[in-house]
Amino acid sequence: MGWHRTSRFFSWLGEWRLLYLAALYVLLGFTLIWCVDASERTIRLVGLALQIIGIGTVICGISTTRKQFGHPPVVSLLASWLRRCPLIRRPAYLQPDGISVDVSLVGARLKHPSSTGDVSAFLQSARSGCS
Repeated sequence: MGWHRTSRFFSWLGEWRLLYLAALYVLLGFTLIWCVDASERTIRLVGLALQIIGIGTVICGISTTRKQFGHPPVVSLLASWLRRCPLIRRPAYLQPDGISVDVSLVGARLKHPSSTGDVSAFLQSARSGCS
């Protein structure tokens, strides 16, 4: 058999790689149960591992389908959702007319770039900038 035929044969076998991986995971689970101990705890842990692998497979399939239709993958949606969590303290910066306003969940600070430390001048410039 030539190199080209061998390469085509393995490429043909690779088309069913997900089936081979599924069979390998199930065989690995049975082997683990048989070699370690056939206790209820071991069977439950192997079942949990197979469930997690199944969930991962479904997530990959959904991401692939979303990508084919031009939508962002599920992982980026999850990351975006976690970034928007209101319990995480993030500063928000606003700059109306040269005044920098620093706002967070706990409090706010008002800074003017031209203030030199004089409180009355700072308050005056803040009042004139906010009106």
